[in-house]
Amino acid sequence: MDPSFTVRPYASEVDLPRLVSLVQDAWSPERQPFANFHIGDLFWRLRDPECETRLFLWERGETLAGFVEWDVTEATLEVQIHPRFFGRELDSAMLRWAEEQAGDSLVTTCAADSNEPFLSLLASRGYTKQQDGTNHHCRPISDVPVEIPVLPEGYSVRSLHDASEIAARVKGHQSGWQSTKLTEERYRRLVGMPEYRTDFDLVVVAPDGDFVATANVWLDTNGAGLFEPLSTAPAHRRIGLGRALLRFGMEQLRLARARSVWVASVLHNPAATALYESVGLSVVRRDACYRKSAQID
Repeated sequence: MDPSFTVRPYASEVDLPRLVSLVQDAWSPERQPFANFHIGDLFWRLRDPECETRLFLWERGETLAGFVEWDVTEATLEVQIHPRFFGRELDSAMLRWAEEQAGDSLVTTCAADSNEPFLSLLASRGYTKQQDGTNHHCRPISDVPVEIPVLPEGYSVRSLHDASEIAARVKGHQSGWQSTKLTEERYRRLVGMPEYRTDFDLVVVAPDGDFVATANVWLDTNGAGLFEPLSTAPAHRRIGLGRALLRFGMEQLRLARARSVWVASVLHNPAATALYESVGLSVVRRDACYRKSAQID
């Protein structure tokens, strides 16, 4: 490891404001190719307390130069570097560190197609491109109100009222993602995150009162909004609920004076791409996964 940098685990909530500040600097004034996290990504992941054990801070003196999310079980690395330290020096140190931590496992990381310096570094260290990756969709937010489409009879779209609806909100998320990983305890942890807002906690209510489509929206100090996550229950898909939820969220962002809105989807998911393009969210960036395939010092 480069001796000019020190690495330490995420210590506690006192580190969170520093990570948030770094992430927002990487989006200023617009998203940079090395900006891999939005504050919404960070907050959403931290709903799970175990995420704290995967975060490592890289410091030079008292200055936070960057951080990584390192999953030792999967040998996956996600890198976020402050603009002042962008370049091969810190990138290389982070990769070497992860490779040492991984032992016999092969490290997998991701990079934007436009991040040429990092792509060059990955190639020099024996990383090869994989089939997996992420599309990043974006559109500007104007001053013109966003029209909300008419929903089928009995359905409505709105923001969460208050904490009394958390149980129903969690149930809606579980239904949409067909997973019980999100619990009420974890959702209450999410609600406690610094930038959480109830007006950005969105739901579609079915005729029977259930929440059948849900989304969280996040807004940073650069005016960049993010949907993370968003889902619709399988029994209520293909009737326009996801589109209505997106447009309602964009109107909430407009009222909050956002300048742009982003959402991510996995590569090779034509249904998600079609949904996002239907509300003007075009693919503006692609990230691919890269896996180390050779031992290079």
